[in-house]
Amino acid sequence: MSEYFTVETMTKICFDEPFGCLDIDGGRHDTLQTVQRIVMWGEITANVPLMQHLLSWALIFNTLEYSLARELSKFNSLAKRIVVKRFSEVGDLTTTNVKSDKHGDMLEGFMNRGFSQRLCELQVPVQLTTGTETTATAIRSTLLHIITPPEVYRKLKDEIDDAIANGKISSPIKFREAKELPYVVAVVYEGLRMHPPFSGLLMKLVPPEGYTYSDGRFIPGGTIIGQNTWDAMRDPEIFSDDANIFRLDRFIKAASEL
Repeated sequence: MSEYFTVETMTKICFDEPFGCLDIDGGRHDTLQTVQRIVMWGEITANVPLMQHLLSWALIFNTLEYSLARELSKFNSLAKRIVVKRFSEVGDLTTTNVKSDKHGDMLEGFMNRGFSQRLCELQVPVQLTTGTETTATAIRSTLLHIITPPEVYRKLKDEIDDAIANGKISSPIKFREAKELPYVVAVVYEGLRMHPPFSGLLMKLVPPEGYTYSDGRFIPGGTIIGQNTWDAMRDPEIFSDDANIFRLDRFIKAASEL
């Protein structure tokens, strides 16, 4: 359900056209299955750089993941149809000073900033794959940690109920209003810490001149480095000896010390 919700949310935000995942199991375009497989291969290639080279070989790609190649083709075709339809409505804004305000979505924002039709076609799939499966993972894992200890669920519910009763939040809640709810903020932060939604190493290339850390360690230029988010989020030196425990006080206390 969380995955259907995030696909619906992102398609509405991206191009004002929900895919119907909450109405039809899987939605009208089988978007969820394609996104899941893209994210899976994204995680693999992010952690095993060799796989990037292997997947670039058309023969191996078609042999190992021919069905994924077909799904990607359908995915890109869908994005193209959406963008072509939008450009046919308002025209190419790269040659005019006219701004569109009909939809209020990300695609309209791209167009108003002068993105070409081709660039918009490339951006739409990116928005879908980066904001659906990972967000759903964060929602599921955080909900699990909320409902497991009854006192966490009770305190969270009490804070939200109190904010509603005192007119502190509107419907739908605004980001600035949510930031004023310390327990809600702590739940979000601790949920993301306990289960980071993306485990890729997010490789970076050290510039040619190299880089020197404050403690004197030197990293030669051209070195590929990555971060192990899971390990960092469970590091006892950062989050104390109970780093493997869902404990909201660590963020509530940190916020009070700022």
